[in-house]
Order: sequence, then structure tokens, then C-alpha cells
Amino acid sequence: MCIDTSFIYEFFSSYSFSSIKEENGIIEAHISGIGDKGEGVMRIHPVMDGIAISYIDLNLKSCFQKVEPISGFLEINYCISGSYEVVLSDNQVCYLSDSDMSLSMPEKIRLTASRVPSGSYKGIAFIIKREKADVALRKNFPFLDLNLERLESLFSEKSVYFLRGRSEICHLFHELESINPKISARYLPLKTAEMLLILLEGMIEDEEILPQFSRTVVERTRRCYSFLLNHPIERHTSKELSAKYHLAETSLRQCFKSIYGLPIGSFQKELRIKEAEKMLREDSSISIGEVACKCGYENQSKFASAFKSVTGKTPALYRKHYATFSEGEE
Repeated sequence: MCIDTSFIYEFFSSYSFSSIKEENGIIEAHISGIGDKGEGVMRIHPVMDGIAISYIDLNLKSCFQKVEPISGFLEINYCISGSYEVVLSDNQVCYLSDSDMSLSMPEKIRLTASRVPSGSYKGIAFIIKREKADVALRKNFPFLDLNLERLESLFSEKSVYFLRGRSEICHLFHELESINPKISARYLPLKTAEMLLILLEGMIEDEEILPQFSRTVVERTRRCYSFLLNHPIERHTSKELSAKYHLAETSLRQCFKSIYGLPIGSFQKELRIKEAEKMLREDSSISIGEVACKCGYENQSKFASAFKSVTGKTPALYRKHYATFSEGEE
């Protein structure tokens, strides 16, 4: 089936790509980071007339572009890993992180900045040209109520919704992540219909909406993150950190998780384990018990359990594996 891809080029008409090509109906567009730092790629698959799915892989800090508002479209984004930050015109800061999604009407949304805080973001986006898509959906799925006007009605008050992904949505997008290109022509339309049914049947409930943050909260949370990076083996509770950076504890915890994808406690645990890995690699004379003590664990058993939960190996096996690997390189 030949699909007219002109609506895809219309959607991206004011974007600046470092390169773009189309092969076998799939469009591949490359984005350069600001100052040529890093690169991103989008692989865009037409699904049916008026609907395309984009696989996004960004390895950069920022690719913000002031694009012209485009009318007649809906956009649905889902974050697989990493996080993506956007600053709205009212100076509120929002994040897409693991398993979050956004629904937007591009003609209404106004972004003043965007960035990729961790330097990497992987996601999937649906680009929907509403009038064309309505016709195609009725033709391909006449027995389903896939009326996009119902989705469009959500945007009478807001231009964008940032949402926690429901379990059924998360499952669907992770199926899409592992798509086999050989069966995509049959598979993608079915998964598109399934996604739209889930959204239309559930619409949006208040508890699904993600928090937004002021620039002050974001800046103080970033300072907290830098402090933890510089003190990797220290233990600090979120209560202590919120007092140190003059933030409500709930705000700090929510903002930290949104930006960096991990709760504060889990982030500190990973920092301690990275320090432990470094000690085990670089100093064969230090005992595992000493490493545990230096990294703030009260006993070797708790350290071994934490180490394995992060690395998949016990400290002893990790040291043995690294020693064997190093000997093989000599």
C-alpha cells in the first residue's frame, strides 16, 4: 500500500535538519545539537493516510528550534528512556521521563525552550493529520469508534497534557519499540487503532496529569543533583536535601525524579555502587568489606545485595570478571 507522505513533510516544514532522506517509504531525519554537540535521529514510518509514527533517538543536550505553529495536527509522544524538558510560555517547566506521555495540539502549544537533561532521550511519537486520519480510520476500522474530534475536544482549555503512562499504554509502546520492519505495514495500523481506543475510552483523569515546576524549583533541584554527584558516597535524605536547598520535600522528590528518571534514594545508591566498582577495579589490595565500609554500608551482606541489584554481579564476581578481562587485554 502506497501512503502519501506529504503530510509528514508539512508537519516538519519549519524544522531545521542536518540531513533528511526517504527510502522505501521510511523517512530518516538527523538533528544536530546546538553548537554541533551531539546528534539526534528520527525514523518516521507512515502508518496510513494522515498518521505516521516516529522513532526518536536523541544523544545531545539541546536541539530546541522555534518552529512555526502548524494547524490541523495532533501529536502523541511517549518516553521510553531518558527525559525531555520543555519550558512553556507561562514559564512552567514540564518533563517527559520513563513511561510518561504527552498529548498536544501543535497549533496551540508555545514552547520557549527545551533540552535533554541527561544527554539522551529515546521515544516514540505519533503524528496525526486530523482530517486525513479520520477518513483513513473510518475506512480501515469501520467497526470502531475512533473519532479524533473527541481527542481534539480535550484542547479547548490546554494546548498540551503531560501524563503518566497507564500500564496498557506502556505495554503497547514497548511492543512498538521492538517492531519488526518486515511486518510493520500490517502491524502498525492495528497498534495505532489500539492506542487510540485506549486514549478515547479512558480520556484524561486528574491523577494521570504530571506535575509542572517553576524555574526556581528546577534550578534548585539541579543544584541538589550537582551536590550529590560531588559527594557520591555520602548518604542524604530527601528531607535533609530539601532543607538545604529551601524546597518543599515533595517538590524536590517529584522534580528530581522527573528530570533524572530516578528517585533521590535510588540515584544515591547508583552513585555509591559506581564508586564501589571503581575501587574494586583499581585496587586489588582492598578487601570487599573495606569497600563496603568506604561506600557507607554497615555490613558486607547489605553491600553485596545492593551491588548485585545494580550490576547483576556480586562484588567478588565483578572483581574476578574485571581481573580476567584485564589480563586478556595484556
